[in-house]
Order: sequence, then C-alpha cells, then structure tokens
Amino acid sequence: MVKKSSKKSHFNSPMRFSHPLLPDLRKVIERFSPSWKVGMVTKGGITQEYEKKMSAYLKVRHALSVSSCTTGLVLALRALNLKGDCLVPSFTFTSTVHALIWNQLNPVFVDCHPSRFTVRAQDLSRAFTAKTSAVLVPYIFGNPPPFGEIQEFCRRKKVPLIVDAAHAFGSMVYGKKPGSFGSVEVFSTSATKLLCTGEGGIITTYDSELKETLLLLREYGHNSQYESKNLGLNGRITEFQAALGIEELSLLEEHAEKRNALAKLYQKHLAHLPVSFQEIEEGCRSSYKDFAVVLQKEEWGNNRDRLRMELERSGIPTRRYFFPPLHRQKFFGMNRGGGKRSDKLPNTEKISENILCLPMHYHLRVEEIEKVAEAMTRIFNNIRKYKRNFNEIFA
Repeated sequence: MVKKSSKKSHFNSPMRFSHPLLPDLRKVIERFSPSWKVGMVTKGGITQEYEKKMSAYLKVRHALSVSSCTTGLVLALRALNLKGDCLVPSFTFTSTVHALIWNQLNPVFVDCHPSRFTVRAQDLSRAFTAKTSAVLVPYIFGNPPPFGEIQEFCRRKKVPLIVDAAHAFGSMVYGKKPGSFGSVEVFSTSATKLLCTGEGGIITTYDSELKETLLLLREYGHNSQYESKNLGLNGRITEFQAALGIEELSLLEEHAEKRNALAKLYQKHLAHLPVSFQEIEEGCRSSYKDFAVVLQKEEWGNNRDRLRMELERSGIPTRRYFFPPLHRQKFFGMNRGGGKRSDKLPNTEKISENILCLPMHYHLRVEEIEKVAEAMTRIFNNIRKYKRNFNEIFA
C-alpha cells in the first residue's frame, strides 16, 4: 500500500528516474565477511548458495549466476550452437540483439502487440522461413510475452525459445514466477532492476546438459585442466555480489507489489490526459521495471520531445524507451546479414515515436507522481492552446 505523505515536498532537487531498493548493508557484510577473512572473493560458497536459493525461488532446475544479462545471452546462444536467423522484436533494448550478432546470428526483426508491446505468435509467423533457427523474446518493461501461444509456435516449428528476462524479476506469468518458459531464460540484476547486485545476471534452464555447457563457457571454455573445450568468456560474479543478491531476494515481492501500486497511482492521476498505458495480459503481473505512457498523436502532435524537455526543466527525468527502434538503427542494418525482414513494423514505429517512460522506483513518493501529472497537464494545455491559436490564425 502506498501511503501519502502528510508534508508536501518542495522538490529542491530533481527527481530520480530510477533508484535501487537495497538491503541493510550490515546484513550483506555479515554474510560476506567469512569469505573476506579467508580471501575467497570469487568462485566460493556464497555464489553457490545464491544459485541454489535462486533456483528454489524461481522453481527451476538450474540457475547460474553471470556477470551481466548480456553475457548470459551471449553464452546461452553459444551453448545452443545456433546458426542462421533468429526472430526477435525490434522494440527491445539493444543488448538483446547484440547477443545475436556476437554469435554471428542474423536478427530478423518482427513487430509487436500495439498495446502490450510484446511479441505475438502472429508476428513470428509472418517472418518465419526455412533459415529460422530460434526465437528470442523479451519481457517489455516487465510485461511477460504471451508464452502459451509462443511456446506452441516454437514446438510446431521445432525451434528453441530463448527468453530475454532482463526485466522479469518481480513479474508473474499465469501465476508462476518467470524462468521456466523457455529453453533458456536470462535475467538482469543490474542497478535498474527489482533485484539488484550492482551488475550481474542469472541464467535458468531445465536442461542439465545445457547447464554443463554453460558452466564451461562461463569459465573461458576451460575444463579443470585449463584445456579449452569451447569458446568461452569470464562470466563470473563476485562473492560480494552473491551476498547482496541473497539479501535482495527477501525484498523482491515487496518491491514488485510497491511498483504495481505506484503504476495504479500514475494511471489514476494521468487518466484525464490523452495517453494510453501498457496493457498487461490477464493472469499476469508486470514488474513495472519501467512505467510507460503512449501519447495520442492526434492530440499531442509531434510534441513528445517538447514534453520531455519541459518535464526535464521541471526536474522530472524521462526516457524514450525504445527509440529509435532497432530495425531503424544503421548499426543493426549493417550487421543484419542476409536474413529476411520487413521494414513495415507499424506497431513498433507508432509506439517508439510516441512513448515516454516516467520515473519509477520503490522510493517514489505520491506527491512526486502528483507533480508529474500536474506538469504533464500544464504542458498539454499549453500545446493545445498553441494548436488552437495556430488554427485560428490560419483558418
């Protein structure tokens, strides 16, 4: 439950766009202290305990810690030994597709749902060819993709489903925690996520053979005799990160509930404006890693960036996640290879041109949400007044 402060803040300093919820440092140090005393600061017992607790929490067979979600995706794709095309949305963070290119896979960009922002089976079906070797789908701002139809699609096409679960800690999927819907799923535990270890990630899988390959790849591809068996990386985390991760697990449910309550407050205070909110599939819960609004262009015109600038002047930071979409970025065009894709991704382009993500974190206060709503209302009224005056002059 979000309690309203009895004292109005004067906002002498700018709001924070994100702010991690961290545990009591004394508890982290107490957990880490034995390893510190013996000089075991990596590859020790705390990391093993962290992985076991993470496996139990997510109810998956195997959970491996890695240095970042991007590293985890690179290693997971390498372990699956894929070649050819991989279907992936254009409306996602760049690292989703960076991992494909690191593995010399050709990203084939697909469109997304117009209000949920996630990939649908029909989007995948349009782009599937004989060259397609895998499907890679992300949670978008914590909103789960429709796993039922996507799993069925992948079974029918006989290709593995890889899940970019960077935003997934704190989400729920049909009453289940994330981690068990793909052949492999990769989470982020960086500072903007609901479970934070500073930097880091988690790979989950039910495949024991794949887990052994991932362990090898995480350790430079070496066996115990330092003999290279595969092309790997140093993908490890430190014992301190593992200690922090264990303590963070106890805060995760409270964190997710708070963000969902804050999202409802935003929706209440912004309901009078011509904006739409991300739709969450029935039976699912978003982590609300980010809170997004999509401006109705017929009312706002081409004023998304003006709104951003005016909010910034009011001390309110925002982000244009994800703009420009990946299929419009030159880098990905140069590195796409010969895979088939269409430039016509209308939902992706409409969302990316009109979306704005507002401050969202555990420490966000009710009066700060009210300030955002007041500022957006003032700016919209000025835009509408200017538009009306302009039309009258040139009528």
